[in-house]
Amino acid sequence: MVMYIVTSEAKGDFFSIADVQCLVTDLWGLHSSSKTISNIFTENKSWFKVDTSFKEGTKRKLLEGAKEYARKIIEEFNKATNK
Repeated sequence: MVMYIVTSEAKGDFFSIADVQCLVTDLWGLHSSSKTISNIFTENKSWFKVDTSFKEGTKRKLLEGAKEYARKIIEEFNKATNK
């Protein structure tokens, strides 16, 4: 979700595990670990394009399937809170 928000706001496209961890902990105040985030990337491989050409290491970009899923979650949340 955090990657979707940043991408939608045109603030970035490719994210490392450390990038996502920083956003989750610093912006949302939630606990996260690099292992948890790595597991999400591993379990949902079809949602991300992996790019190893960055000198900082591997980064991932959301693919359309992940963006559609995030939009669906937001839509369902909005429906639930507007009742």
